[in-house]
Amino acid sequence: MTICLAIKCRKVAKNEDKPVVLFASDTQESSSYLKRSVTKIAELEGEKSEKDGKPWTILAASAGDALVIDEVVDDLWSFLRKQIHPDVENPSGHLLLMRKEIGDIAYSTFKKYRDRNIKGNFELLLGAADEFSTILYVTNEGKTQELEKYGIIGSGRITGGELLMSELLSERKETMTQQEAANLAALIVTTVGHIDLSVGGAPDIKICRDRVVWVYKEQSFNEMLKSSELKWNLLKRIWWRTQEDEAIVYKIKKMLSNYSEKKLRSKS
Repeated sequence: MTICLAIKCRKVAKNEDKPVVLFASDTQESSSYLKRSVTKIAELEGEKSEKDGKPWTILAASAGDALVIDEVVDDLWSFLRKQIHPDVENPSGHLLLMRKEIGDIAYSTFKKYRDRNIKGNFELLLGAADEFSTILYVTNEGKTQELEKYGIIGSGRITGGELLMSELLSERKETMTQQEAANLAALIVTTVGHIDLSVGGAPDIKICRDRVVWVYKEQSFNEMLKSSELKWNLLKRIWWRTQEDEAIVYKIKKMLSNYSEKKLRSKS
């Protein structure tokens, strides 16, 4: 199995505040005997737009039987290219409009192998961002669900991914920035990889914004991984220090309270 996750976030910069969908996964594929590096996030491109020459792009992440998934993703790609016009401004909306058909395609391939007494279970995350953002969850049974904030699939969901995501987001009142989401995704993938034998390798992170997929430059990506590891180690150290000295708890609470007040004043 694996871990793949998708997060709705925003690109916030000077004169810019745009919806973003961030996808992340581990890069390890395991069998009974071997491990190898693979890409678990596919980029589904449409035909080139007549307006700007760029195709729309939808991200797809998968967990389960790799051979069956390859067939399903190819079928979905072919279907979406025919159904979504090259110049459409909001392909994210079409994922929701066609969720029934997408589910039917997934189930059709699953049923073909099931009828041959071959197990081919899988689950998918589809996502796109333009004026809006969409994350669609798809099962091999053809069930689909629009996800409000994030989604996680694979064994890594059970072995820590869901817990880390829900706990770290539990007090988050506003939508994350793109960089915050990337840091969180890198932290979750690498942390789950410490205990889940099916999860490993450097995280793969891709971002969809303005109908286009973006990737981090190697230097900034390595810095992000180091930063996430540093923060995780810091969290662990704080936990044990608070066991030794209760006063540290109140100092940290006061520091966070002062920071929140300062942040509110800067916005007003």
